[in-house]
Amino acid sequence: MNSDVRFYRDILLRRLPLMALITGLATAAALAVALTMSPVYRAEALLLMESPQIPDELAASTVATAATEQLQIIEQRMMTRANLLDIANRYGLYRGKSLDPSAIVADMRDRTTVQIRDGRNQATTVRLAFDAENPAVSAEITNTFVTFMLEENIALRTGVAAQTVDFFQIEMERLSDELERRSARITEFKLQNVDALPENLPFLRESQSGLQSRLTQLGRERGRIDTQRAEFVAGFEATGRVSVIVEDRYTPFINRLTSLQDELETAVISDGEQSPRAVGLRGRIASVERSINAQLAAEGFAGNGGAEAVFRRQLASIDERLEEIDEEIALLTEELAEVNATLQAALGNAITLDTLERDHATAREQYATAMSRAATAQTGDLIEALSRGQRITVIEQAIAPDRPYRPNRMLIVGAGLAGGLMLSLGLLLLLEKLNQTLRRPSDLAAKLGIAPLATIPYLPNPGEATARRVRGGMLALALAGGIPAALYALHVFYLPLDLLLSQTLARFGIGR
Repeated sequence: MNSDVRFYRDILLRRLPLMALITGLATAAALAVALTMSPVYRAEALLLMESPQIPDELAASTVATAATEQLQIIEQRMMTRANLLDIANRYGLYRGKSLDPSAIVADMRDRTTVQIRDGRNQATTVRLAFDAENPAVSAEITNTFVTFMLEENIALRTGVAAQTVDFFQIEMERLSDELERRSARITEFKLQNVDALPENLPFLRESQSGLQSRLTQLGRERGRIDTQRAEFVAGFEATGRVSVIVEDRYTPFINRLTSLQDELETAVISDGEQSPRAVGLRGRIASVERSINAQLAAEGFAGNGGAEAVFRRQLASIDERLEEIDEEIALLTEELAEVNATLQAALGNAITLDTLERDHATAREQYATAMSRAATAQTGDLIEALSRGQRITVIEQAIAPDRPYRPNRMLIVGAGLAGGLMLSLGLLLLLEKLNQTLRRPSDLAAKLGIAPLATIPYLPNPGEATARRVRGGMLALALAGGIPAALYALHVFYLPLDLLLSQTLARFGIGR
């Protein structure tokens, strides 16, 4: 086992100059690449999305966009082609470079970093950064983006609030016109149907009931008069006496005549027909008949006797009364038909008017709702105008960085060094794999199939020993001086590594 370890150690020591050469070349190439890369500076700014200053329970803003969504909208507007080209031209980032606008926009987007961080029960923050070869330009462009986000946030929120107010103002005007139109329609409908409105239904029903009652009463009266007329005619034909069926201006005479006739009948029965009382009553009866006949004769009702004239006059009065009743029945029937028609129209109008009034009430409710929402929108607009709603504030303004963000030269040199070591080790393994020379007793046993009795180690002569010591010293000097010198050169071009390089040089015992 010890012989194998010495064998591999000797191989490593023998190949060490080659490995040092390969590692040095790789490290030098990485150093050259690191030193030729232009430094890029990154200026960062930190923004915070603050909650509304006024509680929603007291007065709520009308801008309901979530914080993250609002920031994403602003980011998309900030990263538009026109805005990026304007910033690039303003600061002359690509002056003297033959790049088309699309390439400039793509490069500007690659240089810009926007990180939105939010979470449950966490504040929403935005980290803005821009990469540029000049630290001052990097800070100025980052602050330009910050200004854009602040202005766009205000414009977005005030714009939404103002649009909300304008919308409800337009909605109120529309509903106001609609309300007036419906009111005018109701008024016009009432004027067109003034006699057949629903509020007239009680009066119309009362009129209908009164007319029907009056018609019933007149029908009964006519039937009664018809019956009395027939009895009147039959009684006169049987007895020759006249009674009052229908009162007229001859009614007092008829009543007087009837009374005298009744007294005459009583006197005849009690005293006899030739009694003085009976004779006197007949004279009085004749006097009354003459008076009635004189008046009736003037009217064309004179007959063969006073009773007949009175009969004809009373019969004419009965007929006149029947004609009056028929005329009144006809008028009432016509009036009842009109009332019925008006009543039916009023019932139909009640449905139409109810529909119109319901639409009017709906429009009035919509107008009241729009008015309330317009007041809320105006309050929200005032909140946004005073910046009391959700807003973006600057926590850290971008300043010019004092050290580059990239490239990481130490990382590049370290990667070159590691790559050189890996390459040299790989080459060492490959050379040993290809070398088929017998160099160990185990190789002799494996190739010839015999076991050696003893081995004699190689004894270098004094010249070979001296040369080996010289090579080892040169390698030590190269390692002790070359690597610190390379690190010092890197330090000259990359000042932020001062502390790290000082510590590295101190480990080698070398001062700057």
